[in-house]
Amino acid sequence: MSAVNKVLEIIDSYPISHRGLTFSQLVMSLDLDVGFVARDLLALGDDDFNTAIELIREWRVVKDGDTYRSMAHVAAVYALGGIPSAPSRP
Repeated sequence: MSAVNKVLEIIDSYPISHRGLTFSQLVMSLDLDVGFVARDLLALGDDDFNTAIELIREWRVVKDGDTYRSMAHVAAVYALGGIPSAPSRP
């Protein structure tokens, strides 16, 4: 599984946890080219820290792809306190 998929899963599964918020902020930082507090990465567990580093590596390679834009949108929604709702049915 790619780091992108792992991060999306974490953000989706744990949106208001420290790890979910940290990944959301990291993605927004990468997407918007704004600062990020590196100390937040150090507070992650080893597996999550390694996933964050792998995400940064992947982002450098393919930062203009649709997956990354979509991921940035999902991360922004969670970081701003919203939980995406399911589409309404007629």
